[in-house]
Amino acid sequence: NERYRASVSARSRQTSRKWPIGCGGAANAYLVLVGPSMGRSTNGGRPLGNPRNLGKGSMSFDWGDHRKVRWTRLCAAILGDQRRAEALTALLNLASQHSTSERAISVADLQAGWLKRIRPLLREVRPRIICALTNRVWDTIVPTLVGPPGEIDECPFGLARKPIGFRIPGCAFTTILVKPHNHPSRFLSNQQIDELGRACRWLMREVA
Repeated sequence: NERYRASVSARSRQTSRKWPIGCGGAANAYLVLVGPSMGRSTNGGRPLGNPRNLGKGSMSFDWGDHRKVRWTRLCAAILGDQRRAEALTALLNLASQHSTSERAISVADLQAGWLKRIRPLLREVRPRIICALTNRVWDTIVPTLVGPPGEIDECPFGLARKPIGFRIPGCAFTTILVKPHNHPSRFLSNQQIDELGRACRWLMREVA
């Protein structure tokens, strides 16, 4: 698509702006993954204030363990291939702490993370697809969305939640909120990943 061609037409670079703690990836992400928090710390922790990247390889899931394969496959299924996944994905976490247990994060912290940390970024990033990685993240985001079109009942794919279309303030296009069957750091089968990818491509054609 046009956003991908624009991203890879110039040299990959870091912008002067930084992501909030616990976030990273492409400054112009077509796909935004929203998680509850950073998981366990690996390799001595993750850098604070990652730069907002543009171009090839803007998003890396190489955290020094086995998770890279499943995360990359999920994003590639949604965006079409691995090159697009690495150029057009951002991972934005609601809470800034390391936690392997989502239950350790309060509802108030999740809501504050969405309203104060992450939602204001959407006007700048302008994603077309937002993927809520857990039920609690989904339940935090949905009450704040502004239509149209709302729930998309006719989606012919078996997803964990009915996809929702909404408008980011200042954007003329519809953004789609979807959810995988499970968090990609936990159990998520290749079949479930591929089904979500097919659903996202269908949704983008429907709302184009």
